[in-house]
Amino acid sequence: MKLLPGRVLRKMYNHASLRNTGNGVRFSVKNRLSPVSLQQISRVSVNGDEIPATRLRFSCNERSSAPVSDISPEHPLNFPLGTRLTLDMDIEPLRPGRHGLEVAFSTRPYGRLRLEVTDVLNTGDRNPAAIPRDPDDDYARKVIAERQAFIERRTGAKLEHTARFSIDPAVTRGNIENFIGAAQVPLGYAGPLRVEGQHACGEFYIPLATSEGTLVASYNRGMKVLHRSGGVKCTVVGDHMQRAPAFVFRDAARAREFADWLVAHTGEVKAAADATDPFVSMTYIDHYLA
Repeated sequence: MKLLPGRVLRKMYNHASLRNTGNGVRFSVKNRLSPVSLQQISRVSVNGDEIPATRLRFSCNERSSAPVSDISPEHPLNFPLGTRLTLDMDIEPLRPGRHGLEVAFSTRPYGRLRLEVTDVLNTGDRNPAAIPRDPDDDYARKVIAERQAFIERRTGAKLEHTARFSIDPAVTRGNIENFIGAAQVPLGYAGPLRVEGQHACGEFYIPLATSEGTLVASYNRGMKVLHRSGGVKCTVVGDHMQRAPAFVFRDAARAREFADWLVAHTGEVKAAADATDPFVSMTYIDHYLA
């Protein structure tokens, strides 16, 4: 079973989603980590007070709600990446201010997890200078139109082209926030590029979006030379992403001691690093003394 630190789990919570409704209190979470199977929601509490399961309902992406007791190991809930889960609690309205929330749940493959966060009750009052948001669905057409009108009103600019787009805003989740539209970038293509690789084999035309003059023409000339030379044979020899944190010590001796410590504790460092993100796997550490 992989362990997920609390600070990683807290990324799932939709801040400002805590609000009173006509039937109780609501908040939501979003799967920003990895696809899981939700086996059970075993505990939900507000300010330390556990809410009986009979007073809890859930819904996914604004679909019809159901009792949380419907989620069980026998009837798990598929919880894909990007899915929003809303919890409705049949309790008295909360007072304005900060409140503590706890959700205990079981998943596959991560086992039992517990999310603990604090949030300020969203009363609907908003700073006039704050960008409009919808904590339930910030990519809905309604809130996008509100943001477009807001930025035009605040700046005096007219969104003649930016506000018109053909993509589904929902597909931009995880790629951009406060979505208002799309910008047009000049697009050309070069090719054909003849490739003999592990994954791509054949001739390909390559789209290139740029505003730099002669760039596409330069690529095109290079691809023409490669094509006439028989193409490109390529292979993947390594697939890594590097990070280079710097550590400052009092003297070279202490720096050397730390380097020796890293070598001796690489396994522990790897376990801690891998636990921070389900998509991360640390493979090695190179250290340099300067």
